[in-house]
Formats: sequence, structure tokens, C-alpha cells
Amino acid sequence: MREVAAERWRKETLGVKVTIQGTEYSFASDRDTRNILQNALNSGLNELNWKINSTTWLTLTTSDIQTILQTILTHVQSCFDWEKTTIETIQSFTTHQQLVDIVIREPEPTPQPLGV
Repeated sequence: MREVAAERWRKETLGVKVTIQGTEYSFASDRDTRNILQNALNSGLNELNWKINSTTWLTLTTSDIQTILQTILTHVQSCFDWEKTTIETIQSFTTHQQLVDIVIREPEPTPQPLGV
């Protein structure tokens, strides 16, 4: 089951895309990011300066922070749901072949050459 948990962690920390202030941005979904956002909400801050990338800063409102955090938490919950379902499926197996056939991590897509 370690492999299933590791795959859930990989999926959980891939990040999410959230539309804020009319633009889609990528946000990390790791535990540090979740804690920072939750602490900002708990502190009562009305605004939070957030560095999106090396050149882009956003001033996030309480509503923006709530939207980002809710999107991240929904994503994380779906990862735990996947892990639970996968483990339950594995536990229901009755043959060795079923264990051999299960795919825990889908293969990464093969990059296509440019111009194809």
C-alpha cells in the first residue's frame, strides 16, 4: 500500500489552477502553502501579497484566499478519495493476476515532436 500512498502524495502536491481576478494562475498544493493560506484567513488579514512567479505579484483579498484554499482542499480530498478507493479495490482482489494487472501510476504521456 506504500506505492498507493506515494502516488496519492505525488498527485496531491502537483498543484492546482485557480482563476483569480479574471486570470488563471497555478498554485502549489503542498502542506506549507495550505498552512500559509489558512493562517492568513485565521489572522483576519484583509489582503495578502502573493508571489505567483519570479515577476508577478498579486494582492489577494480574503475572498481570493478562500477561493484558492477551497480549490486546493477539494483537490487534496479527491486525492485521498482516490487512495481510499484504490486500497479498497486492492483489498478486494482474490487472484494474484489482479494484483499484477493494477496500474497505480499512469505512464507519463510521450512528448510529441514539435511541428507534428
